[in-house]
Amino acid sequence: MRSLLILLFCFSAFNSKAMPTDTITVWQLDFNGKKYSTVFPYSYYNEKTISKDTLTNESTFSIRKTAGCLWWPDRTFYFAVYGQNEKLVQVVKGVNPDKSLKMSLRELLAYHKRTGEVIFDFYYSLSETPTLKSAVHVIRLTLVD
Repeated sequence: MRSLLILLFCFSAFNSKAMPTDTITVWQLDFNGKKYSTVFPYSYYNEKTISKDTLTNESTFSIRKTAGCLWWPDRTFYFAVYGQNEKLVQVVKGVNPDKSLKMSLRELLAYHKRTGEVIFDFYYSLSETPTLKSAVHVIRLTLVD
């Protein structure tokens, strides 16, 4: 009887309700092929500044999952950038979050030159085109002189 109680206790300790399987996904953001930031969604608000002089039409940001939940290899995900006025500037779509998804900053630069906006928010979404309500904030990028 005592063995049965110990066995029941052990099983209840590993019950899925007691130990949820959800984990926080960790993302790596690269700028021009070099690590720029490690992103922990929901834990803090990532803000970076970057000199306008370092950006060219060939500049890129790329994002990839470095840790977290297991995904299906064909899971669609999106990486988007919004301007200060919450206008969608650009969105790119990928199939496998474990592989880098690259975004050219050419459209961001053209948008900046057209509008003068200097603050850009980057988001990702795993199921639909990112909207400000449905996507996870990755980083806020401010262009400085």
